[in-house]
Amino acid sequence: MGLLETIKGYRKLPKDIIILFFARIINSIGSFVFPFLAMFLTEKLGMASDKVGRFMMIAAIAGAIGSIIGGKLSDHVGRKKIILVFQSLAAIMLIPCGVLGRSILIPWILVLYNFFNGAVQPANAAMIADLTDKKNRQQAFSLLYLGINIGVAIGPFIAGVLYKKYIKWIFWGDALTTIISLILVAVFVKETIPDKLNIKKKSHEYECGEEKSEAGSVFSVIWKRPTLLIFSLISIIYSFVYAQSNFAIPLQVKALFPENGALMFGTLMSVNAIVVVAFTVVIIHLTRKIRRYLI
Repeated sequence: MGLLETIKGYRKLPKDIIILFFARIINSIGSFVFPFLAMFLTEKLGMASDKVGRFMMIAAIAGAIGSIIGGKLSDHVGRKKIILVFQSLAAIMLIPCGVLGRSILIPWILVLYNFFNGAVQPANAAMIADLTDKKNRQQAFSLLYLGINIGVAIGPFIAGVLYKKYIKWIFWGDALTTIISLILVAVFVKETIPDKLNIKKKSHEYECGEEKSEAGSVFSVIWKRPTLLIFSLISIIYSFVYAQSNFAIPLQVKALFPENGALMFGTLMSVNAIVVVAFTVVIIHLTRKIRRYLI
């Protein structure tokens, strides 16, 4: 299979995945707030960098708690319901931030935003897993990752332009694009939570594989699957390093370019996303067979 066939293969993915792809693009175009949050807290609210660091840690903990709760609820209530409810609440949290000016309430509202946003992530991942199988799952995740970076290639630059004179639209623009992406999901994407019969059927199909169902808590399941445990540990390290893109890097860029720090940081984020978009398809083509040896 050549590179062109790999690109064409995206068209064979389920319709719901294609809709989620466009929803990710729209949502990521409006991801204005958190990339510029460290700058906002230091410049507009006058926080010291160490205090900003503590706040970012609190927000991250809130997101992690939200992920645990959202993951549990998505298995009982439904993936689509959790996405619509919690991401709507996240969008609502951003609206008052645009009118509160330099109020100290804004950081705590954003902690709630991160909690609700965190609750959506497990439901998103579960929905993609429900809509795909072992043959096309890697391709589906790569397409959605591509969608995120297409949006990020555009959004941060726009946010960098808005930041200096139209700061309220950093919050409102993020909320608006979130709502638009949710409308796409609400109208065109079906609920994917499997019923008991499908769970039993899939469990039988994967009885000897990595996708068979397991009883017990999340921690007991991870302990039974060493690959999941290793992946979880690597993800923690990766997340810690990647978090610096929303904390250390914007503060460093602001220090280097005091007058145009936001615009420079937005441009930097957009260039980074363009590089990712350019190489994602190539990498997925080169690694497409690896799953055969891991599963």
